[in-house]
Amino acid sequence: MPKMLVSVVRQTFMNPAADLELRQIRHAIDGVDDAIATLLASRRKLSRLAMLTKARQGIPPFDGGRESEIEGRYERTAHGASIVARAIFRWCRGNRDER
Repeated sequence: MPKMLVSVVRQTFMNPAADLELRQIRHAIDGVDDAIATLLASRRKLSRLAMLTKARQGIPPFDGGRESEIEGRYERTAHGASIVARAIFRWCRGNRDER
């Protein structure tokens, strides 16, 4: 079904109160997404600073134990979220997985 038609069909069956509620929920989701993007940019910057500091000290750039600890924290917070931690690690490395 074409995207525009699906949108029209959805709007036809949604009452005004439900439509308003959905718009409010989506607005809240957008705010969470914006905050996540800001936090990810900060995390990437800090990760790169940590890698530079380790490089100056001759320490390997990646610490599997530390990453496992972080994955565990994600998992304890939200079941299945450790996959998000692994994706963040790859993104912070610039998509280089050098473990």
